Amino acid sequence: MQSHMPAAKGGWTPVADRNPYKDFFERKKQSWRQYKQYLKDSFRRMPRSEQEKLIRKSCTVVTVGSAVTVTSLVYRVLPLATRLLGVPLIVAGAFILGRKVVGPLAVARYGRYLNKPEASPGKEEPGRGQKAMPGRGAAPA
Repeated sequence: MQSHMPAAKGGWTPVADRNPYKDFFERKKQSWRQYKQYLKDSFRRMPRSEQEKLIRKSCTVVTVGSAVTVTSLVYRVLPLATRLLGVPLIVAGAFILGRKVVGPLAVARYGRYLNKPEASPGKEEPGRGQKAMPGRGAAPA
């Protein structure tokens, strides 16, 4: 009669030690690392204004989500009038707080990690890609 046990030293081999298991989780780890690298590269390629916009939106989402989560924890014990008036006010207040306070604070805090600000198109110095106008201090060509 044959045993259905794997022949690893006469006993069962733990699942974590089997090659398909190891290969599967190694591929998942590699995929996750590649995805994180892709996100990092995408963020670095963004202009600063887009980076700031993404940070502000993320802060708004987290602030509103936190307010909704906390509100849902106490929702059943609130009186009906508070539910009707208070909950929308809390969510709106969290939106405004995230937009006007938390977002700008996060941008200020992480500003040193963001790309350099873009140059304004109308503020270039003469001599850097622009020709000086004749009669304005430059000799005519």
